[in-house]
Order: sequence, then structure tokens, then C-alpha cells
Amino acid sequence: MKRNQINLLFFLSLIALSLMTFFAASAQAAPVRPSATTSGELFTGTFEGYIYGDDDSRARLTLELDQAGRVVTGDITVERGLYISGGNCGEVEVPEMTHSASGTIPAGSPRHIDAGTSFKVQGITVGIDLDGELSRDGKTIDATGKIDLPWLCGRDPVVSAELTRVD
Repeated sequence: MKRNQINLLFFLSLIALSLMTFFAASAQAAPVRPSATTSGELFTGTFEGYIYGDDDSRARLTLELDQAGRVVTGDITVERGLYISGGNCGEVEVPEMTHSASGTIPAGSPRHIDAGTSFKVQGITVGIDLDGELSRDGKTIDATGKIDLPWLCGRDPVVSAELTRVD
């Protein structure tokens, strides 16, 4: 397989997995129990906005979420226009895609999403650290994702998203 094809597959897999894990909390999260701070289903609804990448790129992003206690599930749709640069590992435009996501809200932080995961792409371990915050009024979500690439790539790409509740 040509190097460009490997780079393309590497980054497409990377972005797809980072979006799918956006609402995945760490394995140390406490068991799900409804409480006064989470029973309001703060994350239930549809959020729209943009995800920002490299070279001043952006793509429309839609989150359709349901919350039951501390469990959040939903669909993430990313449209075309987002570019991610992996330094020496190449640059790729993320294709339009929709993925399902699920996870939990950390105990004691009903408006915060903090997740991390790692996975292998073509034999290389890649980590993703995700951090998001629902505004006090519940109308917006600001999020950042850092993609931890191998040192030989020369950089760790960061994507950010600004989303507004539409229902």
C-alpha cells in the first residue's frame, strides 16, 4: 500500500474513533445512579455548530443526545470541510460521517465531559484526550480533543467544537 494511502487510512480511522468516543468517560466512573444534579437530563437535545481543525478548517457538527441519569447516548454527524494535520504523518480531509456515541457523565460534574481512550491504528497506539463543558444555561457545549500521535509525527493535533442547543 502506498504511503499516502496508509496516512489517509490512519487519519480517517483516528478521527472516526475520536468522534465516536467523545461521550465515553473513563472506566473508573462510578456506577450510574440518578441524582438531583443529573436527573434534569441536561444533555438531552440536539446541538449544532462547528468543529475546527487545522489550516483554519471547520465542518458543521450535529449532536443528537439523550441522557438518562449519568448515561448519555446519541449520534454525531460531521459534514465535509475539516482538515487534520499529523505533521510528518500527513494531512487529511475528514469525510462526511455519522456515528453513534455513548458514555457517562463524571460523578460530581454534571456539566463536564472528560474522556480518554487509546487504540491501535495499523499497529501504532494512538491516544485521544477529550474535554467538554455544557454552559450553565445548558444552551452551549464547548469541547476540545487532543490526538496523541507517535513522536515521529512531530505534533499532536487538536480539534475544538462550539455547539448551540437547537431544541
